[in-house]
Amino acid sequence: MKLKYIIELIISTLGTMLINIIGKPTDELMILLMLMIIDLITGTLVSAVWHKSSKTKSGKLSSRVMFKGIVKKILTLVIVVIAYQLDILLGINVIRYIVIITLIIEEILSIIETITLTGLKVPAIITKALDVLERSVKDEFSDSSK
Repeated sequence: MKLKYIIELIISTLGTMLINIIGKPTDELMILLMLMIIDLITGTLVSAVWHKSSKTKSGKLSSRVMFKGIVKKILTLVIVVIAYQLDILLGINVIRYIVIITLIIEEILSIIETITLTGLKVPAIITKALDVLERSVKDEFSDSSK
């Protein structure tokens, strides 16, 4: 019984610390995390099945390349942490949002690039939606700098 309470205490403490470091789990943050996982999975599948990785000379799956990809995802989250901390310092709520949306666009583009290596075509509506999203970030950034 005591072990259960200790585990609950550890989990709730870690959760609180995480929220204080990266901010509340907004829809944008959850989407970014989901896309990061999808990007790793699609990259792994394309390398393993089609041998068309753009990260290796042979195009095949590489544990070293995959490890580097995971490290890059972790460092991407560090960027979100920095953005959130800047929001706190400046007393605003826009930097983290803009950073997350920008990173979402990058993740989607990476996934699309990987998918096209299989020969699949990406519907035009997706690229148009990305353009709209990118413009909205630029508009938000220009509005927040005034």
